[in-house]
Amino acid sequence: MNETMTQVNDFMNEYEYSNDKTIQKAIESIKNGRTEEEVQKEFNLTNDDMDLIDFVVNEF
Repeated sequence: MNETMTQVNDFMNEYEYSNDKTIQKAIESIKNGRTEEEVQKEFNLTNDDMDLIDFVVNEF
């Protein structure tokens, strides 16, 4: 496993997140121009979810 994926896995093991499909849909919505606030409300995402999404959108 590469170093970046190891870091992501370590990060994710410390918190509880929504299921992968929900996170993926939320990321796509943000990449398509929706605001983080809109996406968080629509998908009922936690602050931990939003931190993960922010990391993925900004780092990859």
